[in-house]
Amino acid sequence: MVDLNNPYFSDIKEMKRKADVEGLIQVLKHDEDALKREAAAIVLREIGDEKAIDTLVKHSLNDVEDVRRSAFRALVNLADDVLFASMKVSRSATYLCTVDLPPERIEWPPNCCICLRPPQVLKETLCTGLGPRIKSGLTYDRYLSVTRVTRVPYCQNCLHKTKKRFFSEKEGVQIELIEKYSKIVNTKIKFRNPLYAKKFLEINI
Repeated sequence: MVDLNNPYFSDIKEMKRKADVEGLIQVLKHDEDALKREAAAIVLREIGDEKAIDTLVKHSLNDVEDVRRSAFRALVNLADDVLFASMKVSRSATYLCTVDLPPERIEWPPNCCICLRPPQVLKETLCTGLGPRIKSGLTYDRYLSVTRVTRVPYCQNCLHKTKKRFFSEKEGVQIELIEKYSKIVNTKIKFRNPLYAKKFLEINI
């Protein structure tokens, strides 16, 4: 198990700090120490630079299992980044749609809401809304309250990225309920993936 805080990996840690992709590629190509090669592959995965793809492809077939596994994981991450760029997937939910439906009547397209791959999990997602106006003295206050839960489709990989303890990504959708006289009149949804938003509108409007 590679621990970059170990002084033995101080050179790799310094390359990570400087985002020295070329230096890491050279370590992965030429260093005789399998642990150093594994550490380089791990850091390349975290940096996510496309310049490393050719070297990572080669070492995804490495004789050393840990090097091979780390190189393959780095390639998966890079593939996701390229996919996100091509689809213009936002790192936060920014594409807004509004439908005149409560959450329980919404139909979700049969794709992961982030990457559009086949879904593997239906994640319970909280829908928040402003409740009825409550009089307090001479003013009226609104209180934010969770009012519904809906199940949104994700693939395992994207779901894992939204649940990581550190550097987690935003969820694929954010849902806000619009209420009037204690009744939901429509639902505002923000999407990270504009193509998924388009699919969503096609089946809900």
